[in-house]
Amino acid sequence: MNTLMHICCAPCANRPIDLLRSEGLSVAGFWFNPNIHPYTEYQARKHTLEEYSKEIGMKLIIGGSYDLRTFITNVADNIDGRCAYCYRVRMEETARYAAENGYDSFTTSLLISPYQNHEAIQAAGVTADMSNEEICDALIAAMGDLSIVGLTSAGSEMTWDDNGAVSKDPAAVIIENGTYVTP
Repeated sequence: MNTLMHICCAPCANRPIDLLRSEGLSVAGFWFNPNIHPYTEYQARKHTLEEYSKEIGMKLIIGGSYDLRTFITNVADNIDGRCAYCYRVRMEETARYAAENGYDSFTTSLLISPYQNHEAIQAAGVTADMSNEEICDALIAAMGDLSIVGLTSAGSEMTWDDNGAVSKDPAAVIIENGTYVTP
């Protein structure tokens, strides 16, 4: 099966890619994230994903471009509804690309994050080839060895404090050996 995976960032994608590949699926990455800001964050995530894709030998498609103006225009009147808009736009574009280019299925790395609204993502049209539980179990099993430096806010001015709680104060996050540490 040939699966297209929408990817928000390399750290969220590595375990789902490994899991899908271990189940015999062919996975191609799809970068389409016009909501991420500031521009330096957008570029950093895209560059990291490009390098990671090369490292693991995964085809990566870059869809769209940095388009914060359109994102803000569409959410300005309903800032509380920005997540639903974001999910819908990214999943619609992923589904469109998958259908037009012969993919059997599509999914998103957003499903791995406990900070995302999975119901809203699914309502936006995601049909994942793995359950949230399977992905989360794989992530939890790996967290003891996982170290990430510089993971930031996903463009929504949210990040995580040193205990993993959501914070409205954007900042870098450092995870060392599966534990949040203060940057």
